[in-house]
Parts: sequence; structure tokens; C-alpha cells
Amino acid sequence: MNNIINNIEAFNNNGFTVLSNFLSKEDVQNLKFTLVNGYKTTLDDNINEHNISEYISKFEDEEKYDELYHSFKQISTSESIMAIGDKLNIFYQENFHKKSKLINTGFAIGIKDAKRTAYDWHQEKPYYSDVDTIHFQFPILYPCNKDNGTMSVLEGSQKLGYLEEVSNIKIHDKAVNTLLPKKIETFKKTYAEKYLNMSLRDVGLFNQNIIHRSNLNMTDKVRFAGIIRLEIMH
Repeated sequence: MNNIINNIEAFNNNGFTVLSNFLSKEDVQNLKFTLVNGYKTTLDDNINEHNISEYISKFEDEEKYDELYHSFKQISTSESIMAIGDKLNIFYQENFHKKSKLINTGFAIGIKDAKRTAYDWHQEKPYYSDVDTIHFQFPILYPCNKDNGTMSVLEGSQKLGYLEEVSNIKIHDKAVNTLLPKKIETFKKTYAEKYLNMSLRDVGLFNQNIIHRSNLNMTDKVRFAGIIRLEIMH
């Protein structure tokens, strides 16, 4: 209980926190199976947990983006990821005492030297401007750390509120737009960058207004990070 209280305090003060060992060992195994089997059945029958990074990197190098996206869609709505979404929704309601509902499930991937899969500084709020949301991220298959491009945040920047002045940047036709705050250079000098280093079973929780980004993966293994978004009901 004390850990949860500390997590809530950190979240309220800093805009993010990491819930250590929130997922069960069974959750971790189910997510691994879903990920590997999802790519195996949609990309190549020879894929397994040992060579999955090699295959995904090959598809990226060969610009087979539509095939990768098809796999992403299949895995994002899988039973195991939806179950984590339901689990986090219950956690949020019970500990933050607010009504919420699951609105989006998915995962981010980080491929070595692939700028297409790394996103610059942004808030979540501009993407969901009509509702209030809460966001979770968790490692799948491998831990998320600075070396493999884990998410980083500008600690405390959620206190700036919703930043409506942004530049709409699209670095690739097959990449998601980045809504970069126009005063980002000032914000970077004001708020310290902190990395969400997460072991398997950990879950990162972050505010819709905290400025954050994903980073370049410097390792040979693809980074997989599950994503859950909840709408806060008023």
C-alpha cells in the first residue's frame, strides 16, 4: 500500500511514475507469446523469440511498412493486451478514485537506427484534445532502458498544462505525426530529462500533459513497449 501511495505522490508531483512489478509473471509470458506468435502468423512462420528482432529489422530495411503495420494491428487488439488494459483501468479507478474507460491499446517499437520509429518531444493531450486521458507503457519481451530507446520525459512539465502552440512534424509517410511544442528549447532548459527504465513486469504511468519522447534504439534487439490509454470520465 505504501508503494502505491508513493507512486501516486510521484505522479502528482512529477507527471509520471513507474509501478514496479505490477504485472504478473503470467502476464509477461502471455504478452511474449502474443507478440511472437502475432509476428509469426503475419510476417514469417520462422519467427521465434530469439530471431524476432532480426526479422523485424529486415522488414524495416526492406521498407515493408504495410506488412509491419498489419502485424501491429493484429497484436494491438489481442486478448492479452486488452486484458492488461482492463487490469490497469481497474487499478486507476480503485487508486485514483476517478471513473475511466479503456479507449486505446497498442505498442511502440524501436528499431536500431530507424528514425521512423522514434518520436520527438510531444504531449498526449493534442492527440486527444476533446477528452482527458491517462497513459500507461510497459515492456514486452525485453526491458526498456536508455540504450534501447525507452521513453523519456521532461520531469514536472505537466504543470505547463495543455500546450496548444505546436508544430506538426511528419518525418516519414509511414510514421505518426509529432506535435512538437513550439517553445520546446525553453522547456528543455527548464525541466530535467528523465528516462523510464522499466524491467519486465513494470508499468510506467504518465500524465497527458507531460512532455515526452521515445528515443533511438542503439541495440540490435527491437524494443517493444505496450501502450494503454484510458479516458477519464467527468
